[in-house]
Amino acid sequence: MRLKARENPIDAEWRAIFGPRHEPARVIKKRTRHPTIPVNHPTKKAFRLGMIRARLPLMADHLTHLDVTPEVIRVAEYPFVLEYRRVREDGKVVTRTHIPDLAVLMSDGRVFVIDYEPINIQKRKGRQRVEARTRGLIEALEEKDAAYLLLDECSIHLQPRWGNVCEIWKHMHEKGQHPGIAEIRHQIMNGSLPATIGQLMARASPNVMTSRFADEPPEAARVKGEFNPTYTALMQLAAAGKVRLDHSMPLDIHSIVTRKV
Repeated sequence: MRLKARENPIDAEWRAIFGPRHEPARVIKKRTRHPTIPVNHPTKKAFRLGMIRARLPLMADHLTHLDVTPEVIRVAEYPFVLEYRRVREDGKVVTRTHIPDLAVLMSDGRVFVIDYEPINIQKRKGRQRVEARTRGLIEALEEKDAAYLLLDECSIHLQPRWGNVCEIWKHMHEKGQHPGIAEIRHQIMNGSLPATIGQLMARASPNVMTSRFADEPPEAARVKGEFNPTYTALMQLAAAGKVRLDHSMPLDIHSIVTRKV
């Protein structure tokens, strides 16, 4: 009789954290005083109601990055209470507990555990204290086969990438959108790339959206000049990892679009 191989306990823990029954180790309550400004961030990469209660705006901003990064397949807020060892300034080793802000599962199986702390808060705590805590968390998470990151606004708000990420996020696919956008996505993927956004706009057909009231005749339709379906289709393809955009400059009609290999 062959015995069934036991699942690695570390893998089982991460499977539970990124699964539908995960309960966050921390609850950011509403209508209570917090040292930061909590933000509700909608995301399709979290099992829990498609919404994450971010502890501070910086966390919500990075969730925007993760939403448009196709290599990220799942996120889980406040994954667990973690014990770690920290060396104090007097040389004494103490044990502390910490609840990280976010756990991120990548498509290749890697796991990142992330905390968010603005630069001014880190300066207030002191560099040595922050570095000692970071080293302790890195060592503790190595035992869980995960990497630790402490992020601040210098990496999350780096321009022009941050502005481009916000632009992509605004155009992500939503239920109920016009079916013509899916047709334009199909045209782009079957067409010649690389090309500029302007060239793709000129090539796509149709490349205009109109609107009218239900009781109006078709000839009464009005052009919605503020909305370009080709641009929306491109942003959705970028979020899905089908095309690559040049983030070295702000997105405009001259931006180069290439096929992602």
